[in-house]
Amino acid sequence: MKKASNWVWGCVLVALGIILGINALEIAHIDIFFPGWWTLFIIVPCAISLFTEKRKSGAIAGLVIGICLLLSCLGVLPFGLFWKLLLPVLLIFLGCVVIARGSSNGAVVDKIRQAEAKQSAKRHIVEAEVVDEETDEETDNNGKEADETDSVDNDDADDADDADESEDHDTPKGEEYWSTFSDQDINYGGKTFRGCRVDAVFGGADLDLRNAKIENEAIIRASSIFGGIIVYVPEDIKVEIASTSIFGGASDKRKKAKAKDQAEAKTAKKKFNNAGKNLYIDATCVFGGVEIR
Repeated sequence: MKKASNWVWGCVLVALGIILGINALEIAHIDIFFPGWWTLFIIVPCAISLFTEKRKSGAIAGLVIGICLLLSCLGVLPFGLFWKLLLPVLLIFLGCVVIARGSSNGAVVDKIRQAEAKQSAKRHIVEAEVVDEETDEETDNNGKEADETDSVDNDDADDADDADESEDHDTPKGEEYWSTFSDQDINYGGKTFRGCRVDAVFGGADLDLRNAKIENEAIIRASSIFGGIIVYVPEDIKVEIASTSIFGGASDKRKKAKAKDQAEAKTAKKKFNNAGKNLYIDATCVFGGVEIR
């Protein structure tokens, strides 16, 4: 896609150069500064994006706005009518985009719900095991007689065990990270990843899972509002994305990864085997983006 974009932009520049050359040699006079010529800076990039980008909703909206502005400058469409219709048309268009993407994400959303149900059931099992262990410990302690020093030591040990069990119980729920008007680097190198939530508002966040041991059916909830989130994942894991986006989007760009990133991904593959595991991305993007690399 990038090669196609470069090819189109190259043709545009060549055509512009030829027109300027013809004017300079006085072979003909082609006026490139016609009324509304500046709208081409909106129309041309949007037209190129229709052929080079996977998500075309933003390109279509920009192309329609650019053409309407050009028609207004040429006197075909009154400016007053254009500005009156701009907001209603945009709202209708955005509503259609949200409905269409919601329908296309249906299968992935169902998988995310099933994964959440499994995680919830797992947490209930862990809670039940913790309660049973605490009950057994209380019964054993009541049936034993020990001196005061030993009793204190046992209580400290029990507290430490309870803390560890509580930590294991809380971990499946996932961590939460916020990046507001700032950047944040999150690295799970050598750790077990069970899922998390990342929010970027006028900021950026990098989540590195390349050297992590990813639990099967882990879920990442990513929200990008005027910001950007990049998730680095192992090469051998399957990623499925469900996104709700307005002038933004979530995309898997691992195929375009650089050689360095691919080498690091292979290192992660040797350390932890994540083959056959699923990672779900539930993304919300408003003038922002989420990239998988």
